[in-house]
Amino acid sequence: MLGEDIWPTLEQLRKEAPMAAEVLCMGAFLADAPLPTEFALHVEGGMHSPALLNPAAAVFAVAATLEPLFSAGLAKSDTESQTFSIPAEVRQAVLDALSAEERLEWAARACYVLNLSLPDAEPGNWYAAEPLMPHVAACHELVREGVRSAAANRVLHQAGFFLFQQERYEDAARYLEAALLVDVDVKGEKHPDIGADYEGLGMIRLAGGDVDGAEREYRACIALREEIYTADNPMLAPALDGLAYTMLAKGESAQAVTYWERAARVMEKAVGFDHPFAAQCRENVQRYS
Repeated sequence: MLGEDIWPTLEQLRKEAPMAAEVLCMGAFLADAPLPTEFALHVEGGMHSPALLNPAAAVFAVAATLEPLFSAGLAKSDTESQTFSIPAEVRQAVLDALSAEERLEWAARACYVLNLSLPDAEPGNWYAAEPLMPHVAACHELVREGVRSAAANRVLHQAGFFLFQQERYEDAARYLEAALLVDVDVKGEKHPDIGADYEGLGMIRLAGGDVDGAEREYRACIALREEIYTADNPMLAPALDGLAYTMLAKGESAQAVTYWERAARVMEKAVGFDHPFAAQCRENVQRYS
């Protein structure tokens, strides 16, 4: 019954409270979990609102944006946690009411707004990121369904490194794999950022004990950087170092030494013999030769 009734309510919201309608349509594509009220500041036009420059005004802006949803029974507020929730049946009714074109638009918009709320993957930011992880999982599913955007890439990338910090290596690799696919679609296979994606995946796979996967990622990174950069570009050095540690983990110390020797030469040529990274590579050569 709700699915049949939601359309006139949604149309009325679009006319009388367009920002509330935007929050509702965006939230319908995210998880059946609480959303921070700050999401309401990221609706269309919200980024230019003076409320963003004034914390006190922001409180009123959020309340004004969300109140039509609460009044219509389309969302529930939790003032203690400063979150709001869209009931599952409302979310489904909204999804059913949207056209195919609108669904694609709002799926991308949901990832965009989530990106604005997700902090950078610094260890001290996990407390703020953890409540958003159900919505990151929803973003991952939207990517699987075809969403491709820089915002979706960043969500998955940052979430992957947050999970890496929590030693959840398989989950981290899953998100970074998806981020890599988005990056390739958005930027092309030869973009420098793709090399960074491979390097990040190599680090996470090595930390999780997947040495074969780590070797594959590091070799892909090196091959790409050799193709798009000049010979012995310093961008090669960290991937060579990662591959060296990977080969060491596989019990192939002679190969590891070869890669550390090359990494040392690259850095010495680029930044000087006394650079700490070059010195560390030389120490590893002596230790494992």
